[in-house]
Amino acid sequence: MWNKTEKQGGPDYPGVRGRLGHTVMPHHRISENHALREFFRSLVHDSLAVTTGLNDRDVEEYLSGLITEFMHADASALVVGDEAIEDLTKMVVAGDVRLGADSFDRARVVHKHIGDYVMFWSGIFPEQTERMRRRGEAAGLVNPVRLGKASYHLVSTFVHGDYAQEAPLFKRLSNGFETYLFALHLVREAWETDGREWSEGFRS
Repeated sequence: MWNKTEKQGGPDYPGVRGRLGHTVMPHHRISENHALREFFRSLVHDSLAVTTGLNDRDVEEYLSGLITEFMHADASALVVGDEAIEDLTKMVVAGDVRLGADSFDRARVVHKHIGDYVMFWSGIFPEQTERMRRRGEAAGLVNPVRLGKASYHLVSTFVHGDYAQEAPLFKRLSNGFETYLFALHLVREAWETDGREWSEGFRS
């Protein structure tokens, strides 16, 4: 089991400080030198730089951090008040300033989470989306790739103040969404082939 530290940061961005110099990843922090984090860094690098020929260290670091954090059993939920939301349709409502978001800054937070959520589940565990579709759940009727791309694009349009430094990263994540999903498919294949028991204590 990994050692979990206390949540850090403000209410919108609790979590990890990435290579960009400020908080970019939500939820539970796993130490920077933890073996699980290093494991996924290596797999993401191999899938992006080696297999697909893409060389973007910021994207590599972001995606490896996303996988590491979201592998925790409750980290992919969007926390709204006392509610932990795992349904994509409810997340969309929470990120709409006409419905659930009380500010444009909050809308950005939610849409960043939506992009992360879709990237993780559609990239690492795509069978979950297929299960929702077969069960007729509302979230299973949403086009997750289109939603993920659109959410990251919305985040990239925030170019003022502290958001300016992150905007180009999220623009690249939006533009290359399908490619990065494919890279995460390769990550899944690689760790299953590797045969390590990393899943203990995490959602399988």
